[in-house]
Amino acid sequence: MFGTVQENESDDKAIVCALGSDMVYKYKKSFVKASKKIIPILQNNYESLWNVVPYDHLETKIWLQMLGFQMDYKTFTVKNIPMVQFMRCKNYKNMSTVH
Repeated sequence: MFGTVQENESDDKAIVCALGSDMVYKYKKSFVKASKKIIPILQNNYESLWNVVPYDHLETKIWLQMLGFQMDYKTFTVKNIPMVQFMRCKNYKNMSTVH
């Protein structure tokens, strides 16, 4: 299941999320193919999408990068878990200005 939540009412940024199960690993190719179709739909109304991921979740970070997300490798801690932020912009040239 995929979804977005607008960050602020006056903003064009949204927090993106995905909920999965172990079936993702069984049907990895189908999942990646479907993800590539879903992300542009989720981003349709927003200039940028973002969220955080645990730093050590390598497969998740690779998947996110395949979907056009960029990683900010400055780590921070949430409940003793190192995390990194990821983001995706419609206009990649302005990526460095999105926070």
